[in-house]
Amino acid sequence: MTALQALQRSFLNFLKPALLIRILVPIFTATLVWFGLVIFYWSSWLETMSHFLQDTWLISASTKLLSFMVEIEPLIVASWVGTLFLIVIVLFALYFLILMTTSLILLPLLTHTISQESFPLLEKKRGGSIVGSIWNSVSATVIYFGFFIVLLPFFLIPGLQIVIPVLLNALVTQKIFCYDILQDYASREERQYILKEKRAEIFLLALAQSVFFYIPILNFIAPAIGAMSFIYFLLSHLEQMRLGKIK
Repeated sequence: MTALQALQRSFLNFLKPALLIRILVPIFTATLVWFGLVIFYWSSWLETMSHFLQDTWLISASTKLLSFMVEIEPLIVASWVGTLFLIVIVLFALYFLILMTTSLILLPLLTHTISQESFPLLEKKRGGSIVGSIWNSVSATVIYFGFFIVLLPFFLIPGLQIVIPVLLNALVTQKIFCYDILQDYASREERQYILKEKRAEIFLLALAQSVFFYIPILNFIAPAIGAMSFIYFLLSHLEQMRLGKIK
């Protein structure tokens, strides 16, 4: 099964009302809770961010650059930059929240449902563990927010506000989903082999999910689409590998 075929089968699953409801309820709940917190704390978050940025080299340089065109106070510049950074942080955190909701709640359900329907004879070799899954998620979280903090100044460069989140989201998505999906079904050696041999297609699936997050309506179900795509793709190649058909 190709990455495109896995995506197509994932979209077809949204025609099943029962599965659609089970997917949407936890995602919408997590999203509503997060936006409730954002609305409630936005003013205080923005004030804190603006004061934090006010005396930094970034605001100083931006103020000097803008002063050639208009007289402006550093605090106003800090407020503008702080708003941009805060929007980026809110979207980053929302994606990560939906991703973790999908991983912890939906992924076990979807993996079981799809494996029973499409791969009923696939033997479970349990090459992973709950501890391994937790460690994998923790390390993915550290990498995700570590890169985010380091790359934060680059968000002021036009275009990178989209490129950087898309790439970071794709990286953390493939790291979390690949382990969690294969931990029960593949041995450690099988998991490592598939991740090595199919790394390009795996990254393309993760990249597609990351892009979907920025498309209205699709953004709410992007992690679920990604999860199902990964399940179909990884389990199909695990099955082919055991049959000696993997390419």
